[in-house]
Amino acid sequence: MLPISHAFAHRLPLTRLCPLALALALLVTTAWAQTPNIERAKTAMEGTWRLEEWVVDGQALRPPQVDGRLSQHDGVIMIMMSWSRPALRKFFYGYGTYAFTDTDWSYAYDRYVAFTDADGSVSLSERSAAESATRAGFEGRRTYLMKFEGDKLILEHDGGQRLLVYEGDLFSYIEHGQPLRRWRRAASP
Repeated sequence: MLPISHAFAHRLPLTRLCPLALALALLVTTAWAQTPNIERAKTAMEGTWRLEEWVVDGQALRPPQVDGRLSQHDGVIMIMMSWSRPALRKFFYGYGTYAFTDTDWSYAYDRYVAFTDADGSVSLSERSAAESATRAGFEGRRTYLMKFEGDKLILEHDGGQRLLVYEGDLFSYIEHGQPLRRWRRAASP
């Protein structure tokens, strides 16, 4: 019986084996190079976040005027948050999915619900994946380009109109250059 290397030598000449080995090495190297960005982004983003501040109409609201949790685990995103001012309260709830590539992060809500309580009159705005985004949330997937600046992860959407900035245990949502919400990673039990 011939060793395996001799058994296939007549079928795969050396001139074909070298380019094949080079292509395989390049594929493995490329896959290896992609993994660190995704793993770094997961480390920065995944977890449960507590809402600390929400800027509404230029006014920074903090607990107890605001409350909320954002959970990002294993490709599932869930959010619930609320803010209140005299005679007006708003509540938001949603769930969906997210995904990473080496260069971006994207997410979409399967369902997003917003309640408004204005002087005891409650209205509901709801969007499922099949409904229009004009009712609540946004339609389709929203994709953010990822970049790292040291330990800071910055995700950019729509040419920088929306930014998600993760730095240690703080996470900020910035829209049109204005910080709107600040979250802090919830401590593990």
